[in-house]
Amino acid sequence: MGGTRLGPPEGTEPDWIFAEIDVARVRLIYDFGRAMAVPEETMPLVLSLLDQVYPLRGQMRAIARAMEGQPEAVRAAILAAIRA
Repeated sequence: MGGTRLGPPEGTEPDWIFAEIDVARVRLIYDFGRAMAVPEETMPLVLSLLDQVYPLRGQMRAIARAMEGQPEAVRAAILAAIRA
């Protein structure tokens, strides 16, 4: 999010069509600024951190799915190793 720029809209002005991800990003920036009072100068850092966290969430879901298919002993060993 933070390092990426919004994509160009499709169509021509005033009938632009923005990608859903770009609209979501603008809403997020608005929410951070208004509802959470994140200072404008801090916004690039916040967005950069979110850009780093987002792929990690997908990786964690993939790991969880992979673990679900393992025998209980394997899952217990993995969890014990994580906690160590």
